[in-house]
Amino acid sequence: MEQGGLRQRLTAILAADVAGYTRLMAADAGGTVAALEEARALFHEQIAAQGGRVVDMAGDSVLALFESAAGAVDAALAVQKALEAASRATAAERRLRVRIGVHLGDVIEKADGSIYGHGVNVAAHLQTKAAPGGVCMSEALYESVKERLPGAARFAGRQRLKNIEEPVALWQVLPEGASAADYALADTPNNLPLQLTSFIGRDDELADAAKLLERSRLLTFLGTGGIGKSRLSLELAGQVMPQFTDGVWLVELATLRDARLVPQAVASALGVKEAAGRPVSEALLHHVKDRQILLILDNCEHLLQGCAELARSLLQAGRAAKLIASSREPLRVAGETTYAVPALPQSEAERLFVERARAAKPDFRADGSAAA
Repeated sequence: MEQGGLRQRLTAILAADVAGYTRLMAADAGGTVAALEEARALFHEQIAAQGGRVVDMAGDSVLALFESAAGAVDAALAVQKALEAASRATAAERRLRVRIGVHLGDVIEKADGSIYGHGVNVAAHLQTKAAPGGVCMSEALYESVKERLPGAARFAGRQRLKNIEEPVALWQVLPEGASAADYALADTPNNLPLQLTSFIGRDDELADAAKLLERSRLLTFLGTGGIGKSRLSLELAGQVMPQFTDGVWLVELATLRDARLVPQAVASALGVKEAAGRPVSEALLHHVKDRQILLILDNCEHLLQGCAELARSLLQAGRAAKLIASSREPLRVAGETTYAVPALPQSEAERLFVERARAAKPDFRADGSAAA
């Protein structure tokens, strides 16, 4: 669609940058610039070979468009393969390695060839999730190329990207013969929400819970509504996140009313798709097998049977999987460790009240008066 010199269309977008560029320039500016020029030449060559167009190469970044989603992936993998081969004789700490993100989305193209839009933003932030030397793609693009990928693809979960409102399902593209460990994502995949308020108190509880999770594969926080079970779960998950290379995933169950739909809620959080004619629980069990994954089941009390059945099955299927649950009652699953969340001590409760009150009314004072 064209309007006023602007053309809106669906296209494949490739975005890339150099990992550790500032560090490389500080260590050897001349050598880094020379390597960057070689990398740019490779990008130009491979993008053109796959029918793409370079939009911009400002600084250490690359932005390109492709008519074909497959062409974008092929170009990305070809560049990475060529760069890896070219840098084998270079010391590991001096190698120029790029991160590439590929997305299929809408862009607005101006007459001068420059592009804008949500699709460009997603691609640009996708590449920040890729490992140095790796390629990360959105699920929208993966669905277009999955039948003809030259290598393997590994689901990296739904992740939050900077300035993108909804989590984006990501896939990691592995070159033929490569292992997932060789191209670990830059960050642990997760869908944990950003916390807009500070975490007050609970240091002792957090330390105790972390020790319990080390020894148990199912830790359930127990307590009345509003006592802080959910927040403690999220804080613990954030603390132990580096231990779970395949992701940390929150499943919010408060609005769910049918225990039979618990597997679907978990599958949605993990981005697991139900195979035709097969129960979604089967796909979930296959997904967690051999994965180091942490799953948080939040607000289980009204869905106890469904949560307990699924927790039992997941723990049996995935030997490296662990679960955190929050509930008013235990799940009563073999191997479950429970932790009763205590009320905040008075001093910390007062501190929490004052901070939240000041967030709502900046001139609030604890003595009940207001600033003049």
